[in-house]
Amino acid sequence: MSRKYTELVARLVKIEPRAGFEIEIHETLVALKVRTARVHTMLFGGGALLGLGVSVTVGVHLHQFFAQSGFYQYLVLIFSGDGVVYALWRQLLLALIDSVPVVTAALFIASIMFLLWTSMQTVVSVRKLSLASV
Repeated sequence: MSRKYTELVARLVKIEPRAGFEIEIHETLVALKVRTARVHTMLFGGGALLGLGVSVTVGVHLHQFFAQSGFYQYLVLIFSGDGVVYALWRQLLLALIDSVPVVTAALFIASIMFLLWTSMQTVVSVRKLSLASV
C-alpha cells in the first residue's frame, strides 16, 4: 500500500503545467473581475436611473403640495422684514405648523437623494478601483 502512494506522489511531482497556463488563469480572473464590475455598474446604474425618475416625479408632486399649502407666501413674509413677522406671528406660526408634513416629506426626499448620490459615487469609485488593478 505504501509503495502505491509513493509511486503516485512521484508521478504527481513530475507533472508540470503546460506553457502559458499561469497566463490563462490570470486572464480568466481579469475577465471575471471586469464582468463582475460591469454587472455591478449596470445594476447600480439602473437603480439610480429608476430612483432619479421616481424622485423627479415625487419632486413635482411635492412642489404642488408646497404651492397648495401656502408655504411660499409665508416664506416670503419671513424674509420681507421683522415688522411683518412681529405683526403676523400667530398666523405665520399656524401656517408653518400646517405645512410641517410637507416639509417633513421634503426632508425625507432630500435624504433619499443624498443617499442615491453617495451610492453612485461609491459605485464609480469601486469600478475605478476594480478596473485599475487589471
